[in-house]
Amino acid sequence: MRGDRLMMTLRLFSARPGAARRKELPLPPLAMRILSGVLFVAAIASEPRASAQVLVSPTRSVDHAGQGPTGLSVPRPYERGKIPVVLVHGLWGSDRQWDRMVRDLEAVEAISSRYQFWTFGYATGDSIPFSALRLRRAIRRARDVFDPAGTDEAFDRMVVVGHSLGGLVAKMTARTTGPTLWRTVSAKDPVGMSGPAADVRFLREAFIYERLPEVRRVVFIATPHRGSPLARGVLGDLGNRICRVTDGADDVRRRLLVCNDAGFFEPGFRLNSQTSVGGLEPGSPLLTALDELRIDPAVAFHSIIPSRGRGRGDGIVPLGSARVEGAASELLVRAEHACLEEQEVIRETARILAEHGRMSGKDSSHIVLGVAELRGESWAKGRSSGETPATGGMP
Repeated sequence: MRGDRLMMTLRLFSARPGAARRKELPLPPLAMRILSGVLFVAAIASEPRASAQVLVSPTRSVDHAGQGPTGLSVPRPYERGKIPVVLVHGLWGSDRQWDRMVRDLEAVEAISSRYQFWTFGYATGDSIPFSALRLRRAIRRARDVFDPAGTDEAFDRMVVVGHSLGGLVAKMTARTTGPTLWRTVSAKDPVGMSGPAADVRFLREAFIYERLPEVRRVVFIATPHRGSPLARGVLGDLGNRICRVTDGADDVRRRLLVCNDAGFFEPGFRLNSQTSVGGLEPGSPLLTALDELRIDPAVAFHSIIPSRGRGRGDGIVPLGSARVEGAASELLVRAEHACLEEQEVIRETARILAEHGRMSGKDSSHIVLGVAELRGESWAKGRSSGETPATGGMP
């Protein structure tokens, strides 16, 4: 132990030390950084934290890395009239990654007086559509619990913010799929699917659904809309092994395979467990289908993109993958992929919330959001008008 952290040494051994084998290249430095980062995060001792009300926590749905609870967490009592902001972490992430951003945003009275911040935890190894379904169900459950009569207008102005993989999960609240996503699973009519009723409903709702009407704005931070090359090859295989799917999600797939003819499902679904890392490979059927679907015109969306330099990505997500056509605003920030504590990222999130407040009929003109002493170089494209160039209020 060193302070509150458990230190460990990782050694990699060959499973067959005496066997003849081909000459293998060592893991790329970035792969080792990611692997060691996963182990490091999992080894950090838990710190005391205010208890949160978990609205939806699927049984047996715990991330393989054991980094936190799953479900929609509401750290404070629900307040009518305040717009919910749902924060969705990325691969191997946890709700704790949002602590700094939430703390800084809540320090601005004009934001804390009109927004309430929730987090969504999920098993990040599960297929992206499965995690997105759980998010949509969690939001519907929150509506039933907090506003069963559907009279709180603020609930219908919800903002969802997603980092990395969480951005893809968030994006799936703002789209109506039709048959597009279903075709990545089966070329057959879903009406003909056999199996336990709950399993059939789960799979259909994961791939065929309408957008959530409560969600009116989405913010993408370092989101791989068209995947990441790191999901290929040795690192992709490593990621699939580390981020196994939860028993519940894979059990559904196995039961449905038994109940249907071999030709009912596509080979990719039939032969392999559905993992998030597999879905992040560039050109995967899932990402291709998601790219075909447009975000509903009723939902505004924004991109905050970390970059190592002009024309470059963040080392994990290429610049071209992080961009999405039609964004209301796009800000490139000189930062690494893990950027949620960067002040430019936090300030841009605050600016977007101020804009959302104005469009929700609330006066946000006095929110102080200017970015002083920019960290590195930044570039803006399609910035929304009406920004307030002040420097106080944010750290």
